[in-house]
Amino acid sequence: MKFPNKVISYKESTIGKLDTLLENIIHNDISPFELYEVTKQNFDNIGDYIETLVCLYALQRISFDFETGRIIYAL
Repeated sequence: MKFPNKVISYKESTIGKLDTLLENIIHNDISPFELYEVTKQNFDNIGDYIETLVCLYALQRISFDFETGRIIYAL
């Protein structure tokens, strides 16, 4: 997980990218692949994307519906 520091700016950190994903999840349920396709320009690689998803899940801001295979805004 990338934390902001002297070398990594806030926008480049995992914490800075949480809003990018939440903006797309709040309005409608979306699959992880669709979400990546919409937001991939904001991530260096898929590992950064997954770290950000895990962080949102750990903060209980999103949940995953196993029946539909979609990410749900959980607030």
